[in-house]
Amino acid sequence: MSKNLFVKQNVIDPESGEILKKKEFTSASKFDLEKGYCFINPLQKGNKIVMSDLPSCITDAEAGKLLRLFRYTAPNSNLLTFRSGNVNKAMQKEHIAKILGLSARSCARFLNRMLKLNIIAKREIFTVSKNKSSSRSDYEPVFQSKFVRLNQNAKEENYFFSPVYFFAGNWLSYDLYILFRNDLDKMLPVWVISKFNAQK
Repeated sequence: MSKNLFVKQNVIDPESGEILKKKEFTSASKFDLEKGYCFINPLQKGNKIVMSDLPSCITDAEAGKLLRLFRYTAPNSNLLTFRSGNVNKAMQKEHIAKILGLSARSCARFLNRMLKLNIIAKREIFTVSKNKSSSRSDYEPVFQSKFVRLNQNAKEENYFFSPVYFFAGNWLSYDLYILFRNDLDKMLPVWVISKFNAQK
């Protein structure tokens, strides 16, 4: 759980070394052991944000497909989901193909290209419904290494957007960090990387 930090700041004259001003204030911690790293300003809660430019090799048509899919990402997990009744479920290839208006073969070709470019990642996920009667999103992706498999039929291929390019929510979780670690390590503060590595 995150805690507020007590911060002390001194404004110092660079020539004389004299302290010109002292400031003391509390600040919300940007790292939570359960949620991860506060990647996006909390004031932007609920937003889906394009973080950075796509690789130059991406065509306009491919960029359009990615933006269309991005509308279906779940907050803080960047998992591609669709609504089924009152539950969000992970998209499979057939759902992605339907949204993009592609044949199964064309969709597979598109996904393979995005996987090679590390814009999308695919993982085996074992899912748990938090509350089947809830009208809120109750789909929780759980990595095999962090969860005991409860149901033999729960294995799925799930697709995640890279938070380097697109991000939904505020908190970058440990699991999402691990998926895109090589790219994220190039942009995250060193102290955040150390925090994530300490969770191994």
